[in-house]
Amino acid sequence: FVINYDDTSNSTDSITSGLSQDEKTFVVRRDADINKLSVPKCLEGLLPAVREIEGILNYNSLDIEFCVTAEHGIHILQVRPLVIDSAKVGVTDKDLFGLLHQAELQFETLQSPSPTIQGKRSIFGVMPDWNPAEIIGTKPRLLANSLYGELILDEIWATQRAEYGYRDVRPHSLLTNFAGHPYIDVRASFNSFIPKDLNNQLAKKLVEFCITWLEDHPEEHDKVEFNVIPSCYDLDFNRWTSRLESAGGFNVEEIQEIKDCLRSLTSNAMQRGDSDLQKVAILDNRFYELKESNISKLDKAFALLDDAKVFGTLPFAHLARSAFIAVSLLNSAVANSILSIKEREDFLNSIRTVSHDLTTDAVNCKKGKLDWKEFVERYGHLRPGTYDILSYSYKNDPERYLRPLLNQSSNYSQSSNSNAGKLWKSSKKGFFKALEKASLPSDAELVENFLRSSIEGREYAKFIFSRNLSFALDLLGEWAEEQGANHELLSHISIADIRDFKSGSVITSDVGKWLREKASLASSQRPSVEAIELPPLICNRDAFSFFEYPSTQPNFVGSSRVTARVINLDQEESIDCDLENAIVMIPQADPGYDWLFGRRIAGLITKFGGANSHMAIRAAEFELPAALGIGETRYRALAKSFELELDPANKIIRTLS
Repeated sequence: FVINYDDTSNSTDSITSGLSQDEKTFVVRRDADINKLSVPKCLEGLLPAVREIEGILNYNSLDIEFCVTAEHGIHILQVRPLVIDSAKVGVTDKDLFGLLHQAELQFETLQSPSPTIQGKRSIFGVMPDWNPAEIIGTKPRLLANSLYGELILDEIWATQRAEYGYRDVRPHSLLTNFAGHPYIDVRASFNSFIPKDLNNQLAKKLVEFCITWLEDHPEEHDKVEFNVIPSCYDLDFNRWTSRLESAGGFNVEEIQEIKDCLRSLTSNAMQRGDSDLQKVAILDNRFYELKESNISKLDKAFALLDDAKVFGTLPFAHLARSAFIAVSLLNSAVANSILSIKEREDFLNSIRTVSHDLTTDAVNCKKGKLDWKEFVERYGHLRPGTYDILSYSYKNDPERYLRPLLNQSSNYSQSSNSNAGKLWKSSKKGFFKALEKASLPSDAELVENFLRSSIEGREYAKFIFSRNLSFALDLLGEWAEEQGANHELLSHISIADIRDFKSGSVITSDVGKWLREKASLASSQRPSVEAIELPPLICNRDAFSFFEYPSTQPNFVGSSRVTARVINLDQEESIDCDLENAIVMIPQADPGYDWLFGRRIAGLITKFGGANSHMAIRAAEFELPAALGIGETRYRALAKSFELELDPANKIIRTLS
């Protein structure tokens, strides 16, 4: 049962009209014991009424409108049948309940920690840390899911944290899957944010406190590094001191030890130098050597992936961590009135990343200064779904993705404020002095290089390693086609199975048949995976039976207000429409959507996306009003709108029509 309701506005049509500013969604598994549900008070009596109606009609696919009054409770207003062709859906209740039961058992099993992990229990989320919902979606296919694991979440993530100065939690994986839905192991994540020098007893206490805090504040699930667990030392550390003392029961000595360890880690991070960027440069050079090599397509695909791990995703992970610290330092300076919001934005607007290169090159291509083929070659590897073989890259359809940049380019790089950086230049001395007072590195050249190189470097590294990944996906697709298998079939096979075949571990005389057999199970389960709804945060076994989507506080970027028509790119057919001066909605903050920044869009809204996500940096760079990570319920409600007001400075998203 999926229940959409609004218990704050007292409006009689806020849900049906799609204009609710506070729509809530409550999901209940059909076989759940309604007597044991923690149902919102206003909905008490609704499920018994629904089941009574189903019994009377002998039909259970219904759209039911209801209202609630303080005096008389639930009123059923209208009941309509939903026409469902069960044969086409191909999913039975038994299929779903079986998968969910296995997920419950898996959740219980994962409560036991490994030897490298502190904490007595774990919870799981789709957005903490490496946020799979933002990168591969909440219901990815097997190949995309396994590639994300292979390139980052199986081992690279933990290797990076250990090399950076955090606890070594290897060989613990960060990614787990419940009924085909990828989740981050929050306990493992929080352990990996503990400085290696912190003693085990204090580390355990900190991890368990932060897990409880997140459980009590589920709306923070996409901001854990900013608002749930301290993972670096910044200029506003007093907020952590107050919370640890008042809510966590940490004493002065314990807090001081945490503070000292994080200060040491942060100081070392700021002095890492450019070694990570140098590794990415090696990947850049090796790519062309591999691309032109005469090895087989399968060998070349795995060579590209292996190179991407060693010289791409590992240094990218280091740069991403440094970029987080850089943004935290800037944000904490604003919080302590050392910098103003405009001064921070001025610095971010002076950052120059791949997106600026893309729009500048688009203009040069339009003017004839850059050859069209070279333009496509340079940016053609980008794809809206970075890990998804079914998401075609820009070069597969350059007229759709790249040509509009030439025809409609507003050239943000030219039209953006030519004075970018002037406010920062006049205010940065105060920032450096504050760093010195906090016993952090304060040398002007070192600090500014750290801020710029980490933020710019993170985007550059992502651009370069995703090229290896994109070409590897193309080669895997070509290899599969030679075996009589298409991209759709390959999307249901894990990269580990393909690697086993490459290594000779698979004995078969018919590769195509083997591929079809491997894909059959995942393919047959796909309808069930797509039909299952799970919460963004799983804190207990009951979450597999009933949950309410948490009210998510969006991550707002920018200070200018915009009112514009809405275009939802979650619907594939709308991608070719005119996006100029529109507020664009996309499901996730994936780098494959960089083409948007050349289309004169007025604003950006994403379903998933953290405060330090790819699109957060992009939007700040281009001074584009944005609301990132608004959550499932609000995204669905706003998608019904025709016109919106987006006011990041006042944290407002308002439906106008």
